[in-house]
Amino acid sequence: MKLSLILAALLVASSLTACMDPKPGQYPPSMMMERDTMPDKADDNEKQQDIKVDENRTMTILLGENGKLVSYMGMISAPLVAPKDFAYGKDGIRKELLSRRQSVLEYSASKGKPKNGIIVIIKPSKKATYRNLVDILDEMAIVDVPTYAIVNEFSPEEQKLLAAK
Repeated sequence: MKLSLILAALLVASSLTACMDPKPGQYPPSMMMERDTMPDKADDNEKQQDIKVDENRTMTILLGENGKLVSYMGMISAPLVAPKDFAYGKDGIRKELLSRRQSVLEYSASKGKPKNGIIVIIKPSKKATYRNLVDILDEMAIVDVPTYAIVNEFSPEEQKLLAAK
């Protein structure tokens, strides 16, 4: 009797420890691949290199409160096209996006890279509404802007542009 109880306890203990080791086929293949291919934390210490972008192709759109929309080309410190307020819709920002897209395509063609289109950086402020962000994303789709990004970082100059009335 004691021997059978001891054997049963050993059997239960060995089966419990065996359950903790992954067996082939115990996990789906995708889960095993994720375990094997996850990056090491040591890789995070490497510095990311900044990507140089042609300022002649870059347009920045700032979204402010109450539907305010400010756009400029190039860098804020030395804009190629001065910052200007726009309205949403076909006679506002869409018209500007279409004309800038065309001028960027002409510029890229003159540089020998006709497929390089306009790059739009969308910067919604904390006071911008979700609807304004969706509206500007709709404009990106309507105008067929190939490359755009939503960025949350504002420079002090950009904050002054949005604060000005």
